[in-house]
Order: sequence, then structure tokens, then C-alpha cells
Amino acid sequence: MKLLSPISRRLLVYSMLGVALAFACFFYNHVSSDNDILECIRLNDSNGLRSVLKCSPEQVNARDKDGNTPLHWASLWDHDALAGILLDQGAPVNARNKHGKTPLHWAATCGNDAVAEIILAHGANVHACDEWGQTPLHSVFVVGSQFTPSLKIAARLLERGADINARDVHGHSPLMWTALSKRDEGTVFLLSQDAQLDIFSASSLGKLEQVTQLILDHPGFVCATNDTGFTPLHWAAQGGRVDVAALLLASGANINARDSRGSTPLHEASALNQFAVTQLLLAHDANINARDNLGQTPANYATQRGRGALAEMLYAQMNTQ
Repeated sequence: MKLLSPISRRLLVYSMLGVALAFACFFYNHVSSDNDILECIRLNDSNGLRSVLKCSPEQVNARDKDGNTPLHWASLWDHDALAGILLDQGAPVNARNKHGKTPLHWAATCGNDAVAEIILAHGANVHACDEWGQTPLHSVFVVGSQFTPSLKIAARLLERGADINARDVHGHSPLMWTALSKRDEGTVFLLSQDAQLDIFSASSLGKLEQVTQLILDHPGFVCATNDTGFTPLHWAAQGGRVDVAALLLASGANINARDSRGSTPLHEASALNQFAVTQLLLAHDANINARDNLGQTPANYATQRGRGALAEMLYAQMNTQ
């Protein structure tokens, strides 16, 4: 499998965020008028939908080129009345597209409360995992600028037994996704629902008191790694958590620890323009010339991402060595 740089990994982490929007754009631009059921859903035409299903009931199971059903599309646009019609006509509530996403994943991603309620009432599986191992609860919080997390949907999912600490293929729980996306309202909500605050999520969220206690109780945690080789220091560096990073370093964290792709905490901080953390790591003699598995240095990533001031600082320090 092709190795990803810290930047590419970050893009992969957030590639799912725009998937719904990309699907919507594709649909509007490419759906043809002869695809009657999808045209009805695009137009939010309940009468037209009933007419199509009366003449061709099998279209309730139609699929587009990406495996999305009419119910997926109704869920994406929060067409709750159409979702109800489709479900009453036997639409598969847990149908998966080619990425393993169900209609509930789409409703959760887009924050579409009304259609989520209908889908859940018809027995949608709150534990369904897509190809990234993400449940609908993950989908609530794996959002970018396009959507705002729906805490109402999150609450409904938890009421129906969703695992608040479920991990995806990246080893991320919903709480860790809120940390990555800087969604404070999601963090507050999940912590109020007793989401597990482990050393990784605590470091990412900048929870200095909790990180301190975790290290006191379990000194080995300071060098713990998750499934991708990320240490607490990687998380603190990525999140720009200077105080936590300083604590971890004082507690014996390996400043040049590498994840599965050869990325050090300095790579992460530099790629994400975390200036203060980058300065801290350099002050503690982080290897500024470290190359990841793609041969890239922290300065390379800072340059590629347009981090002008940070890149200049890194290159200036490299030239003094």
C-alpha cells in the first residue's frame, strides 16, 4: 500500500468530510432525466415518487454508479417525506454503498435530524461500519466546514446503543474526531456522555490536568502508541497543545518517535502550521532533518502547505547546523 505523508494522511482523515458534498455535486451535474426515481428525489417530488414506485416498484432498490440507493439520496438532502415513502415501499434501510456507508451514515454526516429520526424508527443499524470502520456516530463528528455536528442525532444514536468509544481503522473514536476538527460543542457533549478520555484524546484536546493524572497513574502511557504508531506527543503536536507537549517531554516522551509512516511530532506540527509547538520541539533538539518514509522533512511539508513563516524558520535553523 502506498505510504502517506503527514499531509496526505491529514487529507485522508478529512477526505471523508467532503464526500457528501462531492456526491451531491456529482448528482446534480450528472443524473439523467431518464432515471425517474433519482430525478424525483432530486426535485423532492413526493407525488412523482409515488407514481414511479406504483409503475416500477423495483426502483426502490435502484443503485447509482457508487452504490447509493434512493434512500441514500433522500437521507443526504434531508427529504424526510420521501424517505418515509421509500421505507414504506420496502427500501432497504441498511443498504450500503460501495464505501460501506448506509443512509444513516449520510444523515449523520449532514446533520439531517428529521430523516435520521425516520431511518432510526425503521430499524437502522447504529453499529454499521463503513470501509473506514466508522459508525454513524463517527459520522456525526467527522465533519468539516460544510456541516455542523448534530448533537440531536448523536443523542439518538447513543439512546439506541451506539458505542461512544468505537474506534475506526485509524484508531480514532468520535471524541478524537472532535479534537481533530476543533469542535468544542462535540467535545463537551461526548465528555458529558462519559466518552473515554485516554492519553491520546486527552493530549489531542489539550487536557493538561487529565494527561498529568494519566501519566502519574501509568508512567508508561507517555510513550504509548496507537494502531498507526502515533504517540501522545504526536497528538499534542498535531493539535498545537504546547502545555501538554511540554509536559510529555518533561515526562520522558521520545521527541523523535516515528509513526507507521515515519512521521515525527515535528513533521505533524510543521505540516499543520503549529508554530509554537514547532518552536518547543526544536528547543528540545527535535531532529529537524528527519525524513519520513517518503523522504520528506518537516520543512518540506511546511513549504508544500504554504506555511511561509514556519518554513522560513525551519530552513533558517537547518542552515545553522
